[in-house]
Amino acid sequence: RRAWGVTRERAMPAATSSKARISGEGLAANAVAGITRPLRLHALGSESLAVVSLSPSSPGGEALDWLATALPAARSEGGANGGIAALASGAASATAVVVPESALRAVPPPVGATVDRPWVALEITAVAPGADAKSVSSIGATAVLGLVLNKVCVRWRTLPAAEAQAIILVREEDLPAATVALVRAGHAVGPPGRVCPQAPDEDEAAPQKSVAYVGAWSLLKREEPVGTTCEKHAAGDGPLRLQAPSGVFVEIRVPVQPDNVSGQASNAGYHSVVDTASARNFSMRHRTVDFRPPTGTVLCTAVKFDREVMVELSHPRGPCRDEYIEAWTRLSDGPVTALELVSESPAGGAPAARTRAGYWIFCGDRFGRVIGPPRGEGLVAGTCCTSLERLCVLGGPGGPRSVHHELRSSYEAMWGRLEAAGRLRVLRQAWRPGIEGEIILDTASGSGGSIALGHGEVLHRLPNGGEQRWRIRD
Repeated sequence: RRAWGVTRERAMPAATSSKARISGEGLAANAVAGITRPLRLHALGSESLAVVSLSPSSPGGEALDWLATALPAARSEGGANGGIAALASGAASATAVVVPESALRAVPPPVGATVDRPWVALEITAVAPGADAKSVSSIGATAVLGLVLNKVCVRWRTLPAAEAQAIILVREEDLPAATVALVRAGHAVGPPGRVCPQAPDEDEAAPQKSVAYVGAWSLLKREEPVGTTCEKHAAGDGPLRLQAPSGVFVEIRVPVQPDNVSGQASNAGYHSVVDTASARNFSMRHRTVDFRPPTGTVLCTAVKFDREVMVELSHPRGPCRDEYIEAWTRLSDGPVTALELVSESPAGGAPAARTRAGYWIFCGDRFGRVIGPPRGEGLVAGTCCTSLERLCVLGGPGGPRSVHHELRSSYEAMWGRLEAAGRLRVLRQAWRPGIEGEIILDTASGSGGSIALGHGEVLHRLPNGGEQRWRIRD
């Protein structure tokens, strides 16, 4: 458990290489029937776990003695500072110990022990709409989750848990797949920084790899699923994507009614071209800021270019992926300037209430800007689930009101025209119907604040006295 206590349970699978199974169809059916609400799963700690199985011939107290020695030693070296530890007896009087990997580095396991790693512990609670999470029975939770995980061949196993809390172990390399499957089944998983694939590192070769993708793009058509048209626009009327050579991008997807919450889909982040031996083009988009909660899915597409039209098809196909196809037309190929939000200071020099991320990209005479809490922060970006509507059910105290308040107060998205140096006119902005055509920045008159250029950065002093520092990426 989180406090590094030791718990015992009479049954823990001894064969750690195989998936845990819920034994008995009647038991599983009854347990599943008892779980009617969505479940929330939270990854415990930042360290990977190991299952250490001792030989049946080992003395009965050896596992407990080793556990009591290894954990303090690991903590003294800076490890074992969060997560879980457990002790359980298994078949034929064998004993299995679950510990953070730092414990193995601090004190070698007993002679004859076998080590199976790495694993991640997920703590399970039930979610009551509009209320705090509630505990669930271990049998009921593992029955529900086991049906989902077994279907996608994720390796998992039960873990002894004290009190009324339920905990399972998931093989670390299977964690992203488990997250996607559990989210699609209606559950919530977090934190995203632990359970989702990590953002790619900045690629110095990105400008050479992304030449074909750079520019201002307008969405013409989207089919989801493939063959069913869900969006169709004339060039320049639909969602706008601005792509910079460094890889950063913004997508402005503001609904017809700009203050409509469920229709918001703007996002921004980092785009990378996938190196493969195939003749086909593949690319991935990591959303640093997203008006919608993360789903755990990697946004990978197979890309085809036909002059000024780019077609993106979701890839690969599979039961845990939303299959879609989009056609974009290029409106401009530059020149491009891209800025990344580094810091914000409210008026009066007070510290910002919440760290936000964002990108501000200029391409030709167009600009787009998206700002919001980065993935893993807040309500929207801090929980993996299927949609904003689902998040309102899973959001805890405050329910939909809290989710809507965070979106309106912390998320920004707009696009418009660069009419002259230092003069920007907005044409579309989230949350603000009727703003089309307004000047949001005119450095000549001082409207919208002022801009100062520094070494590799831009300082935007806002009309209310606050400041935003932007790193120049392109």
